[in-house]
Amino acid sequence: AQAYKHMCNSMESQVVMVVGEPGSGKSQAARHVVDFLNMASSPPEIEDKLGSLHDLLAPFISRRVIPEGSHDRVSAGSGWSSTKGIPMVSLEFDADQFICGVRVNLFGLELGSLSSAVAEDERTFDVFYALLRGADEELDQSLDLISGSDFYCTRVEEDDGDEGAFMAMTRGMEQIGLSDGERLDIFRVLAGVMHLSNITFSTVDGNVEANADAVTVAAEVLQV
Repeated sequence: AQAYKHMCNSMESQVVMVVGEPGSGKSQAARHVVDFLNMASSPPEIEDKLGSLHDLLAPFISRRVIPEGSHDRVSAGSGWSSTKGIPMVSLEFDADQFICGVRVNLFGLELGSLSSAVAEDERTFDVFYALLRGADEELDQSLDLISGSDFYCTRVEEDDGDEGAFMAMTRGMEQIGLSDGERLDIFRVLAGVMHLSNITFSTVDGNVEANADAVTVAAEVLQV
């Protein structure tokens, strides 16, 4: 609130930086900052889009940390989502101090979490589990998620909150104006990564070969 007030009075750009230890609530704190500014200064055409920003972005850059000693399948209220990147949300204001533009930059996304989490029997990025739990039958079939339901990259069981995360994510996509085709392209890439995780390699007569079935399915889903 003080930063917004100072911006309005001085007409100078302000920076709000949220820092803290892992699991301390940085992402939620940042969400509250954006929600406050959205409530205080967003016109109707911006408010819904900005309000859906967290639900849209979070699954792509976070993975739920399962408490040590718990069962594979956890409830929506247990654990926490650990953000594996540094999002920077830039809000642009017009002369009347209303939000007129939003830009999101992502730095330092820990793509290595995809492989390291699997190796340590931990969850990978939440978006993969959200797609598995939330996709309807038609989407399941088009991305061949049914036949590959036990993907190597999602070996740890889904969370009870994954289906809700998928619904919130797709609502966010609709709010920012992504078409059905654009949303399908995003889901296709995600499913392609999941199918690629099932590719294994073996040595046959001195040659390294990949299992053909997994390669074929991944290529079909990615349309390459």
